[in-house]
Amino acid sequence: MNVRTLLNSNITIPISLKANQSGFNVPSDVSKPLIMIGPGTGVAPFIGFLQHREQLILSEKKIDNDKHLGDMWLFYGCRDKEKDFLYRKELEGFVERGVLKELFIAVSRAPGAGLDGKPKYVQDLMRIQSQNLFELITKKDAMIFVDAKGMAKGVNDALADILVEHSHMQQSDALDLLKKWIKENRYLRDL
Repeated sequence: MNVRTLLNSNITIPISLKANQSGFNVPSDVSKPLIMIGPGTGVAPFIGFLQHREQLILSEKKIDNDKHLGDMWLFYGCRDKEKDFLYRKELEGFVERGVLKELFIAVSRAPGAGLDGKPKYVQDLMRIQSQNLFELITKKDAMIFVDAKGMAKGVNDALADILVEHSHMQQSDALDLLKKWIKENRYLRDL
């Protein structure tokens, strides 16, 4: 079947639109820092977040003059940095232009990954940056976005460990706090 035949046929293709129910979108309060965690294809929505922020910077549209734009941090993971580092040029460009403050990359199949303290997964990088993450989350009211279907539990556990380490709360209390943040749309997960 060629294109002309297809166009002249009466084939109906059902299409439906669904509203985003997860709340997983760019926050309206641009002063809040954003912690984005997206290994592999999970980074895709964050490219849109970064493009949006870059347009705000370029057009100098801020919510009000007393607020500054919150920092954006991205924890990204891939298997091989040379073969499957998705959006590499774009992400490096966002860092160079000051849109993305921090880009942390975990390469799971790199030589030595997971050995001698070398990070293998994004949650390993999060634990290395635990003090900075804790301050962003607790002192600057950062929002946390996770698009990591296969790593959701590992990322959640890393966040709980960070809370336990730096606030000296019990693990169960840390997990309860994360659940509270999910209900408050401060910790959003697209799983």
